[in-house]
Amino acid sequence: TALAHGAGLKDELAGLGDALNAFATGATPKSASVALTKGIIEKLTPLELEGVIAHEIAHIANRDVRLNMMIITGLSIFSLLADLIKNAIFRKRYGRKQDGKATIVMFFIFLALVVFNFVLAPIIHMAISRKREYAADARGALLTRNPLALASALEKISKDSQVEILESSPTMAAACIATPFFYKKASFNSLLSSHPPIKSRIDILRYMAGKI
Repeated sequence: TALAHGAGLKDELAGLGDALNAFATGATPKSASVALTKGIIEKLTPLELEGVIAHEIAHIANRDVRLNMMIITGLSIFSLLADLIKNAIFRKRYGRKQDGKATIVMFFIFLALVVFNFVLAPIIHMAISRKREYAADARGALLTRNPLALASALEKISKDSQVEILESSPTMAAACIATPFFYKKASFNSLLSSHPPIKSRIDILRYMAGKI
């Protein structure tokens, strides 16, 4: 179930099953791997597979995996900061009467960090991820000079991209060519999706085909 290399990666991919999906991993081009599910290998044509692989290579060339890791690390710092402030408040380190104002200020800083960590940060993270998908589509299409092949591949992938084994690893979603999760059609869910709508991606690729 793969086109993959790297220690242990093949074993991790063994449970991806017959869904149509692919992803790139590795912080640098030298350590990068491109993985394809068994389903995508069996159900796509050679030209469509070429488009999918080019898309994943574009992610590697654009350093998107490393960017995603940096974003997650950065957001973790804000989460750690919120925990530190919460502990300081509830341990009453600033609980003396003369520190009452400081406690109030810290409490509101804590609330702001909670809102950022659980509401704004995921939306910002996923918005960046969606932009990087458009960029990988464009670079991959230019690499193969065949945007229509990738558009056709995405159309097939959209019908069966859900990978149940990745439900417990939400950070992997951004690495896939299409979201491996099931989202109901709702505007808020679309804000939390790591990928733009497939139809929008296909429309852009078809427009590119007329320009190349």
